[in-house]
Amino acid sequence: AGADRHIIVDDASDNFNPADYESSYVIDTKVYRNEKNLGCFKTINEGVAQIKTDDWISAQADDDTWHAVNFPKLVKQLRKSKADIVHFPCIYYGKMSGFFGVSKNESFDDLKKDNNIYGASFFKKHVWDALGGFKLDVAGDWDFWLRAMKSGFTFEYFPLVCAWFRVSDRSMFERSLKKIGRCKINKSVKRSVDNWEGVTNEV
Repeated sequence: AGADRHIIVDDASDNFNPADYESSYVIDTKVYRNEKNLGCFKTINEGVAQIKTDDWISAQADDDTWHAVNFPKLVKQLRKSKADIVHFPCIYYGKMSGFFGVSKNESFDDLKKDNNIYGASFFKKHVWDALGGFKLDVAGDWDFWLRAMKSGFTFEYFPLVCAWFRVSDRSMFERSLKKIGRCKINKSVKRSVDNWEGVTNEV
């Protein structure tokens, strides 16, 4: 359980270096390269599709870094957890700074009002299979958590800060905020969740 394997999907970047993603937690690394840029959540789907067992999965971007002290504690919890999804706080820094994910978000209505689950939280492969992967190009993680909760999957909150997240103007979500606007992003997530009728095997 945890981060003993890396599946790295390069989204057709022009400056990709696998060495940038080396980690002391990883014992096996496989690298795939998209022939054309697919965007964040389609790329995550490409990576998760390579996993054939019901492992714990965390979908990280290049802005995510594990907390050196608390991450091993999280791994121990994952090994004994019976939940489908385990989420935890992170510290964000850069353009903005603060804490994210400090609320347990115990109700569906609370989560629908505001995403407070860190995007690189852990989920089991069977959740991804049942939900048909990530569906939205923007805020796909929020939509994923909501559809999982609506479908009855169980969430567990781990209270320690387990990651750092860098916020910059180049990040996908920041660019989307400028181009699309938060209101339209929120509406697209809520429309997707409202239309969600249950689990599927289509990815």
